[in-house]
Amino acid sequence: MLENDPKFKAAAKAIWEKARKGRDQNETGNYIQPDLSSGEVQVSKQDGKATIRVPRSAIALIHTHPAWGGGQPSGPDIDSAKAFGKNIYVVSKSGLQVADKYGKVTNVYNNPNWYDEEHPK
Repeated sequence: MLENDPKFKAAAKAIWEKARKGRDQNETGNYIQPDLSSGEVQVSKQDGKATIRVPRSAIALIHTHPAWGGGQPSGPDIDSAKAFGKNIYVVSKSGLQVADKYGKVTNVYNNPNWYDEEHPK
């Protein structure tokens, strides 16, 4: 499972820490490559919204939602997942959620510290 890979967890932790664990109003994000590497952490310039540069080779996008917002992928997240045919993950105070390329939303982890645990719940 992609979400349990140490590289994915490291990318998630990096963006969550850059967003000061959701205390910043801006969203922070990155992308995941086929080898599970990620690019440089990107920070949005607009509160509660993110525009993240993603190469065509990326297999997924991962970004934060501020603590004041919901943890679930937003309508635009779901629309983007369907349009680009890539999973869009949301790291939030609620844990980790994903909108898949069909628009289905799944709650992956209900634990805000899932990326630090060997067997998160």
